[in-house]
Amino acid sequence: METCTFIPASELNLSEEGWENINNSINITFGDANRTLYTFERLLQHVEFENPEDEAKVSAANEQYGGETEYVDLEN
Repeated sequence: METCTFIPASELNLSEEGWENINNSINITFGDANRTLYTFERLLQHVEFENPEDEAKVSAANEQYGGETEYVDLEN
């Protein structure tokens, strides 16, 4: 068995516009998945946040959790 660490996306406290930026920037397939995990780095590289505060929140989470928590669960 393998494990990984993640935080729920709700902990990022992004604006509605920030979530729209994520949905429009990354080809996300939710389907019947229980988890949809993305690295902080991938979010920062591939999402064009229109609101600088949203990008700053993801950057801050990367600095806070990036070393020990590798992923953001976009389903929670």
